Amino acid sequence: MTEGIALENIIKYWNVYQKEVQNIDLQSFVSWLFQQLHPEKTAGMSYKEIHERNAAIGWQFGRLVNFVDLYAKEGFHDLPIRSFEDYAILSAIQERKNPSKMELKNLLVNEKSTVFEILKRLIREELITEHVDSNDRRVRRVSISPKGDAVLHIAHQRTGKIAQLMVGNLTNEEAQTFLHLLTKLDGFHTQLYDNGLYQEKLRD
Repeated sequence: MTEGIALENIIKYWNVYQKEVQNIDLQSFVSWLFQQLHPEKTAGMSYKEIHERNAAIGWQFGRLVNFVDLYAKEGFHDLPIRSFEDYAILSAIQERKNPSKMELKNLLVNEKSTVFEILKRLIREELITEHVDSNDRRVRRVSISPKGDAVLHIAHQRTGKIAQLMVGNLTNEEAQTFLHLLTKLDGFHTQLYDNGLYQEKLRD
């Protein structure tokens, strides 16, 4: 957002912001600055309104994630997988044939300990097998088992129904727009994650 703006100009914006606003904080300043730099994108919106809108988006997105978890528990209730995380890991293993544990951790954007715990459970359920990399004994790789293939075949059918339910009452045009926006956001957050920048942004 502030790319190409000289530091002295940011300081000038900060001084103006301090004079206009009583409750001063960095996050609100970022919203206010975006409004100053891109008035065409925030026409008629105050920095407070932008902040409240973004909070509402976060709240609604969080509720959708909770619905997904709820539907997954019901859809997978009689299978040895418990959630979409289990399903995603099993699908990734099947697709990549022989991935390392760390590859799965990076692919699924999750804590290393969480991914490893899921893998341990999938091994106990005999859905996957673990073995040492032939070229580097420090690397552990996993492969899907025949039982895992069978379970995943059923899970694929269930997730189709869950996904259809999640799309809900969106029209085809709305669903396409929603998919486009989700893909755009995924690209943005993937770049932050891959470059280790999200911690810095959250701690500002």
